[in-house]
Amino acid sequence: MKQALATVVVYRANSHDDGAGHALAESYKAKGLPHFVLMDASGAALDRWVGFQDGADWLKTFESAKSDLTTVDAKEARFAKEPTETLAAALGRIHGSLHDPKASVANYREAAKLGGGQKPEYAVAIFTQEFMGHTTQEFTVEEVKASADEVMAVPGTEPADKLYVASAMADLATDKKDPSLLAPYLEPALAASSALTDDRSKKARADLEVSGALLVKGDKDLALSLKRKAMPAGWEQNASDLNEFAWWCFQNQLNLEEAERLARKGVELAPPGAEKAEILDTVAEICNLLGNCGDAVALSEQAAKEDPKNTHYTEQIKRFAELRDKKKAETGA
Repeated sequence: MKQALATVVVYRANSHDDGAGHALAESYKAKGLPHFVLMDASGAALDRWVGFQDGADWLKTFESAKSDLTTVDAKEARFAKEPTETLAAALGRIHGSLHDPKASVANYREAAKLGGGQKPEYAVAIFTQEFMGHTTQEFTVEEVKASADEVMAVPGTEPADKLYVASAMADLATDKKDPSLLAPYLEPALAASSALTDDRSKKARADLEVSGALLVKGDKDLALSLKRKAMPAGWEQNASDLNEFAWWCFQNQLNLEEAERLARKGVELAPPGAEKAEILDTVAEICNLLGNCGDAVALSEQAAKEDPKNTHYTEQIKRFAELRDKKKAETGA
């Protein structure tokens, strides 16, 4: 990667900055992070893509982008006159980075057609775009499921990609409260990825097993046991890990008393500022679920003091106060 980056002028910008970084990201419509834009000396975009999986994957994309140093507009014009598989795939990548999943999927399907048949890399890219696009209702859940089926069926699909698809479908199943969205992919993905030993895959497998126990098997005790095993070493002394575990318990409405205790421990361990505020918010949500609305208000007030620029905590104070007052009115307390 260092050798590859030596062939270009690298300019790094933080789009979360209030100044130049944010303005630059806005000008290039760079929303997903990390976001890479290959441009010429005038600043015109030649290619672009989002995300970082690993060095090998990034280099493959980078070399593909460097192989055609024409502008995006020129690529579009060339493709309209003489479509090729390479151009279609490049435009699929580009439209995906521009948050245009419909155009991206159309380009990837055209790439598969021009290449003589579906390929694993196109099937995975199509699934990614449709999965992202379903949140904005550009694709239906049925379309996402069909593209997931396609990834699993295409010969040569990498085990890591099958694991990725199943993990995404677990998120969708959780969101839609529909275990059938995960069930067909759970065991095939776990079986295909059983030999993977890298840390990313091991964590993804562990998380998928937790989702399977909770959603498909409906066994909350097993899910809780697997979740504990999936946590990293020393997690009970790490504020961020404690918050992750407590928030998982809150989302799934189980083990709430211990979750509250562990989240409060996370508050004590967290440094002042945004991280402490985030964990305080977790404790507030758990307290509210347990019926301690008064505590939820006080915790949200503490969170707002820790991170005063975040309006979420102001809204939480109002929400929990309304719930507290409603409960008082109902009970006469």
